[in-house]
Amino acid sequence: MEIYRGHEITCGAKRATLGKPSAKWCCSLSIRQVDQALPTYYKVSVTTWTVDTARLLGLCHAREHIDGVLGAELVA
Repeated sequence: MEIYRGHEITCGAKRATLGKPSAKWCCSLSIRQVDQALPTYYKVSVTTWTVDTARLLGLCHAREHIDGVLGAELVA
């Protein structure tokens, strides 16, 4: 679980297909605003070597989705 810009992101990954040297992974994402009860669920497919990298790419996809909804974060 990760908190990003007021949203709680949970990501799980499982192998969808075998491949050499990389495989396709199915990532299940749950994105919930901290002050709301119900999350929104997404599924994304990524191609990578390990389950840890698949989870990381899933989290990156969730962050991009949140940035798209809220707009880019400005750094002072």
